[in-house]
Amino acid sequence: MVIDGTDLPTRVADSLATTLHILGASGSADETTRLPAPQGVAAATVLAVGVGRRDTTDPETVRRAMGAATRTLPGVGTAVLALPPGDDVLSAAVEGAVMGAYTFT
Repeated sequence: MVIDGTDLPTRVADSLATTLHILGASGSADETTRLPAPQGVAAATVLAVGVGRRDTTDPETVRRAMGAATRTLPGVGTAVLALPPGDDVLSAAVEGAVMGAYTFT
């Protein structure tokens, strides 16, 4: 399990990786796992979203992952993202969040 795209301290990243492993998270595309935030993170919970194989992560993968994340967090007022660098990734994340938040009425 790789926690990438962040500047997390090693201790925090290791704690998240260990907890995700214990919970059986595979990191497969669009998989979401919500867990208590480890010490050193200024949040109550962390939502890990799988993107599949690390070497195949592209803007479409990020778009789908953000859609999955948004659907998992209804009612949450604030969320902080850890994304790989790149304007195309940022655009894809915003598009995915908007599409994931859309509901039919």
